[in-house]
Amino acid sequence: TGRALDMDVYGNDPFLSVEHALQLSRAVHVVNLDQLLACADIVSLHVPLMDATRGMVNADYLARMKDGAVLLNFSRGELVDSDAVLAALKSGKLRRYVTDFPTDDMLCTEGVIALPHLGASTPESEDNCAEMAARQIVDYLTRGAIVNSVNYPACDPGTTAGPRLCVL
Repeated sequence: TGRALDMDVYGNDPFLSVEHALQLSRAVHVVNLDQLLACADIVSLHVPLMDATRGMVNADYLARMKDGAVLLNFSRGELVDSDAVLAALKSGKLRRYVTDFPTDDMLCTEGVIALPHLGASTPESEDNCAEMAARQIVDYLTRGAIVNSVNYPACDPGTTAGPRLCVL
């Protein structure tokens, strides 16, 4: 995406396999983390949350970043030490922190851009969607209730004690 915007793109992946490296565009500069942090105007995190990555964006990490950089975090909130990010924003070290995992103390803070989290492809959201769909089908079959239909208005006939007629 950065290349499509005519950006110089730098990447760091300590677990990059030879197979995946061969699939990278030659326009992507593969560098070590210190090189990336020192030169990047925008750093975008794409890291799974695990013990080794929890709190990885801390005061030391932020100090190694280019002054006035923007940090994008759409991976997990727990990757970031929020106190360190807030201090970096206050000092001007960070220009912006963009996330869909803001902590309460980040809300309404200058320099923080908090977006709604749209975790539509997580295992939890898939399970929740399946359960919701099953409940809505049961409600339709047992009570005639229609919720979240694409082509019918919502309707809830309530509970009835007897036969019903529903004309669609």
